[in-house]
Amino acid sequence: MTFLYIVIILFLLYLSYTFLILPYLVNKKMLDLFKTLTNKYHYKQIKKALYHYTLENQEIKYLINVCIIPSNSTVTINSKDTWSLTWGGNPKNKGRAYHKQRYLTELTPFLQKDYANEKKVIKLIILYPHTENILRYLNESELDIVKAKDSPYGYKVTTYKNFLSDLEVFSGGQNEKNI
Repeated sequence: MTFLYIVIILFLLYLSYTFLILPYLVNKKMLDLFKTLTNKYHYKQIKKALYHYTLENQEIKYLINVCIIPSNSTVTINSKDTWSLTWGGNPKNKGRAYHKQRYLTELTPFLQKDYANEKKVIKLIILYPHTENILRYLNESELDIVKAKDSPYGYKVTTYKNFLSDLEVFSGGQNEKNI
């Protein structure tokens, strides 16, 4: 019977960390990151929307959605609104197979919605904390690595770790279009 109580307590601790503590820590880190950009951009935290933050200046407005993923993972963009996350395996073995896979369905409503504004609007997905690869399907059998200059389906993708360096490329106006 005590084993059952221990399991229940551990499960409740896991749930409280996953749904309360981790989002709070991620939000704090994101706001600290945006505070470093106050000389170039104005940031705002958004509640009850499909995105979490906005980052804007005179020319451009970024709608930012943060997706928490494992570091030992690969994200694949299958289509405009279908993303796949695979993770697991030994990170020291680069040729490894990923044991776990799921679709990032929490991003689908944000990716499907069109946003119109007087400024250029760019959807930006930040993968927190980072991933090993961000890939996208070119056709049924070809994959390509997504770089900062790429705009798959009109949005930008980066990781928390690479956000500041990629933001310079994003704001450079390379291959961007209005959404």
